[in-house]
Amino acid sequence: IHRYLKNVKLPQESEDEVADLDRQIVAEEVEVIIKNLKSNIVLVPVLIALFNGTLQVNEISDSWKDAKIVAISKEGQDITTCASHRSISLINMDAKIYVKILLKTKNHLQPLIK
Repeated sequence: IHRYLKNVKLPQESEDEVADLDRQIVAEEVEVIIKNLKSNIVLVPVLIALFNGTLQVNEISDSWKDAKIVAISKEGQDITTCASHRSISLINMDAKIYVKILLKTKNHLQPLIK
């Protein structure tokens, strides 16, 4: 993996861009992300406190590092073969909102995160 990372040209952040990632998250950002989610959560003040607390301590929750990998069978195909399934990873909703806020701030990094 180290050899691969040596050859990958990642974008370099300016000091202003780095500072922008450390800024406080505001209610409007959380509300926009929640409105675009399929489920409507009414926990904006709690999420803002959580996200800004995460920024202050510069550490994410262990639960945000976990994902459940789920295999979904493709319609009309033989479910007994691996090729007939696709996998998705499920992460905590709070982590998903936080990542979307950060990605909105850093749109040029989005193609690197799949």
